[in-house]
Amino acid sequence: MERAFSGVKIPETHWLLGCFPYFPKDPTKRIHHFIDLCNKNVCEDGFAFLWGFFRRPIVIACSPEAMGQICKSNAPKARGLVGVYRLIEPWLGEGLLVANGKRWARNRRLLTPAFHFDILKPYTKVFNRSADVLVAKLSKKAETKESFEVFQNVLLCTLEIILKCAFSYEKDVQHAGETDPYVKAVNRITDTLIVRLLRPILLWDFAFYLTDTGRKFKKDCDFVHSVAEEIIDKRKQALAAGADADVAEKRYVDFLDILLTARDETGNGLTRLEIRNEVDTFLFEGHDTTGSAISWILYSLAQHPKYQRRCQQEVDALLAGRDTDDIEWSDLSKLEFLTQCIKEGMRLHAPVPILSRELQEELNIGGRAIPPGCIVQLNIWALHHMEKYWGADHWEFKPERFAPENIDKIASYQFVPFSAGNRNCIGQHFAMNEEKVILSKLLRNFTFSLDPAYEVKKNASAVMRTVDGLHIQSVSQSVSQSVSQSVSQSVSQSVSQSVSQSVSQSVSQSVSQSVSQSVSQSVSQSVSQSVSQSVSQSVSQSVSQSVSQSVSQSVSQSVSQSVSQSVSQSVSQSVSQSVSQSVSQSVSQSVSQSVSQSVSQSVSQSVSQSVSQSVSQSVSLAGRQAGRQAGRQAGRQAGRQSVCLSVCLPACLSVCLSVCLSVCLSACLPACLPACLPACLPACLPACLPACLPACLPACLPACLPACLPACLPA
Repeated sequence: MERAFSGVKIPETHWLLGCFPYFPKDPTKRIHHFIDLCNKNVCEDGFAFLWGFFRRPIVIACSPEAMGQICKSNAPKARGLVGVYRLIEPWLGEGLLVANGKRWARNRRLLTPAFHFDILKPYTKVFNRSADVLVAKLSKKAETKESFEVFQNVLLCTLEIILKCAFSYEKDVQHAGETDPYVKAVNRITDTLIVRLLRPILLWDFAFYLTDTGRKFKKDCDFVHSVAEEIIDKRKQALAAGADADVAEKRYVDFLDILLTARDETGNGLTRLEIRNEVDTFLFEGHDTTGSAISWILYSLAQHPKYQRRCQQEVDALLAGRDTDDIEWSDLSKLEFLTQCIKEGMRLHAPVPILSRELQEELNIGGRAIPPGCIVQLNIWALHHMEKYWGADHWEFKPERFAPENIDKIASYQFVPFSAGNRNCIGQHFAMNEEKVILSKLLRNFTFSLDPAYEVKKNASAVMRTVDGLHIQSVSQSVSQSVSQSVSQSVSQSVSQSVSQSVSQSVSQSVSQSVSQSVSQSVSQSVSQSVSQSVSQSVSQSVSQSVSQSVSQSVSQSVSQSVSQSVSQSVSQSVSQSVSQSVSQSVSQSVSQSVSQSVSQSVSQSVSQSVSQSVSQSVSLAGRQAGRQAGRQAGRQAGRQSVCLSVCLPACLSVCLSVCLSVCLSACLPACLPACLPACLPACLPACLPACLPACLPACLPACLPACLPACLPA
């Protein structure tokens, strides 16, 4: 074996337990350590090598080329002492996940029709109904302002869906939760599998079944099997009695219907044991893995609000004008950006991190002969984080990797969340459709954020989980939409009115009085003094007064009356004669200093006061309206938004405007005014302001603020 991998770096190794004793004990550090190991030790042909338990050689496929060659081979699933598949065999038996050889090939052919598009299409109704239950549960969490543990809630939703689609198990699993005996047994079985993986002594069946954990595991497996067998027997009796109407009444054909009627080329169907094994396999593969994928995708979207908002906009646009929030079969292909986020989530947090094959014969890959008996890991987790293929930012969530213009850059077998080749996941289309429907429903109703009180620690076991759960906070989407609309409307109205009034009043009064008087007396001396004093005083007074009283007056009237009358008369007479000579020296100095100081102070104070008042009022009003219209707890959520915005925005705007305006005006005015004022003011202001401000600001601010504030607040 050493000769086969000569020249390959091998990590530090224990004589009996291999490399694993030198891995970090912390699960989160262990994951990153393993990725670093693969990135550092991978050889040119895309493999890494280490010794496993009992000096069992393990080859890790870390490149698309190596992954492709293993997936296209007929190497069976590893079921030896350290093989994961052997541990789940007491539960799943010889189902598709575990079976090898001719048995697997035959059953795969029989089960493939169960995942035809015509069979999958009616399942969207099942997805929608279970997603509605999850939305109702999270609405109660949003009402009490509690965070919720994602895995617990999402896994119950996916389990309910699988039970309904597998054999029409119609119990209310999501509300029953841990009290349902079947759900409790399934959860204990999956937890026990993780325990065995983490404790090598329990890999021996003899030692495992002597423990209390082993005895409970066997008892749970027997109970789960008995439930499945009872349902199978009842369905067989119904079919024998000709109860086809019962199947039609369900409006969809479940997985059990397909299994009971499937026939191979010889006319033989599946045995009772084979049917039970496939039902249990479908339950395991479609429950844990899909729940893990959805949970981690929600986590990534909560981390990246801009991507979350794009997904929400896509879903909102798709459902616009409908009287229902249900996602139809024809909608699934239209959720393009959400699909990108799903794929990137499964790349970044591979639901099934590792698969394994055990070579039965020598396999030549890249000129390297891998001997029989060697375990080859299809390390999806490592492959999805290889810097060579995904770049130095492979730890970042970037859905644009899967945009149409970039998809051709991803090589075959580089992205394999559902495995690949002959033994790829038979239910991958079912899983993708389920994820799209559930995520669309959640994003349609909520905006998610992380709970800072909890630290997320990944734990890669049978599926990708966390150590202490994954906690997320939710806000009703109706509240967030009404708040954003009301804020943008109130701010745009108040600012547009206040700015138009303050500019019209201050410019008309100060410019007409100070410029006309100063120019007539002495252009070179008086303009600089009078303009700097009058502008700084009038602008600061008028802005502070007008901003606080601005909501009730009209932009078009004030601007058209004040600016058109005063500015056109005073500026056209005085500025045209004298400013061209003296403004370049006096106004550029005095105005740049006085305006930058007075405007930055007055605007920052007045806007912060007016915005805080208008925002707090509009948000609380929007929250009450949203609560009446959406039937949710919008009022209390809006109250929380009101407190936040009333405290945050005034402080933010005060700091931002004072810094921004002073820097901007001091640099801009000395260069701009000498050239601009003589030509611009007499012709531009009377015609420009009445037409510009009422049209510009209401359209500008709603688009500007969402883009500006995230960049502005940190500074």
